[in-house]
Amino acid sequence: MAIKRKAIYWALWLFVSALLVSWLAYAMLDEAVDKSIFMPGQLSPGHHQLADACDSCHTDSFGGGEVLQQACIDCHGEDRVKPFDSHPAKKFKDPRNAELLENINALECTSCHSEHKPEITVKDGLTQPMDICYHCHQEIASERPSHEGMGFDTCKDSGCHNFHNNRALYTDYLIKHINEDALLEQRTLPPREFAAVLEEIMEYPRDRYPVERLDEDDIDAVDRLGSNSELKMEWLETAHARSGVNCSACHIEQRDDESSSSWNDHPEHTACETCHAIEVDRFMKGKHGMRLKHGLSPMTPSAALLPMKKDAAHAELTCTSCHGAHSFDVNTAAVESCLGCHDDQHSVAYKQSTHYELWMKEMRGELD
Repeated sequence: MAIKRKAIYWALWLFVSALLVSWLAYAMLDEAVDKSIFMPGQLSPGHHQLADACDSCHTDSFGGGEVLQQACIDCHGEDRVKPFDSHPAKKFKDPRNAELLENINALECTSCHSEHKPEITVKDGLTQPMDICYHCHQEIASERPSHEGMGFDTCKDSGCHNFHNNRALYTDYLIKHINEDALLEQRTLPPREFAAVLEEIMEYPRDRYPVERLDEDDIDAVDRLGSNSELKMEWLETAHARSGVNCSACHIEQRDDESSSSWNDHPEHTACETCHAIEVDRFMKGKHGMRLKHGLSPMTPSAALLPMKKDAAHAELTCTSCHGAHSFDVNTAAVESCLGCHDDQHSVAYKQSTHYELWMKEMRGELD
């Protein structure tokens, strides 16, 4: 009897084990299945959106540190060179600074930014002690008396220093601009005249949409939408209508074989990319669009780690989330769209700041 019971237990164990292995294999191979079960720990705030896309960093299942390093470079490489990076790899490859690598391998991103270690992860995804600057700058108090008595865990306090982009408080920069006015002589952004640079955009389908002003009679929307006066007015007031971009330009995708797909009521960011490739590329490099870059569903405020407004929790973040679907108002996107989702202390305080005062003056035409 005991032997029979033992055999049953073994059979049950084998069945459950086989079932578990099968499920894990399925989860590993099926791209649509949540992969977070395989994570050894939570991702940092900068990468938490990619929990469903392990292969965005782990491009080779059996690759080592060199694979992860290349993944970092693929996304952040453009920002890790001078003048944007105050500590580029080139600095540490200089033989004169070779001894600095004895303290920490500054040539590897993961030396300071290791993922899946929430217990030691601090601001900006740093997984090194806050006083890490000591290793290379222990003589700073004697070199700069203004730093005497300051702890090395305060280097980043109040924005004093940033390891990568430290230009704003670099001594030579401050001395160069010390006698300048608080505001630049040019205090407004240049006009956004996209039509003026269309000739430089090779991808623009100018054969189908010549750069010329369109009016209400030119609208080529499907019949069921052609009578929508609100959509008409929104479109007629935009740069799209002034530049010859008709409804079909966004709502009908043009295939590589020159054939057209059916009408799409809700075009994706790929429609915008036809003309605005640079903007879409930058959007997908930021936290709003990084999921789209890796083939995931759009980010939603409900998945954010910062406080967000409850009524915007399930809004999907695409181009039209901030710019509107037909008005494409860049002024609304500059402030109100941000505050429509973000509810953290910093964002909420913006309208009480001098920056917002300047923005309102610009909107009223009071700034040069």
